[in-house]
Amino acid sequence: MHHLKHTTATLLREEGTELHVISGVLGHAHLGTTADIYSEIRPATQRTALTAPDHALRREP
Repeated sequence: MHHLKHTTATLLREEGTELHVISGVLGHAHLGTTADIYSEIRPATQRTALTAPDHALRREP
């Protein structure tokens, strides 16, 4: 069950679902439980986040 909750939280975060919504879906009383234990950042998401500032700076006005 833990792995299913972990995967659900991670996929919902990647889709842009707000943390408090995910916490409610998983039945957590505290956002920290969801953020610290169940939601992880996958490598592809991390790469996207790291390249976003570069892409923003290269855009034409």
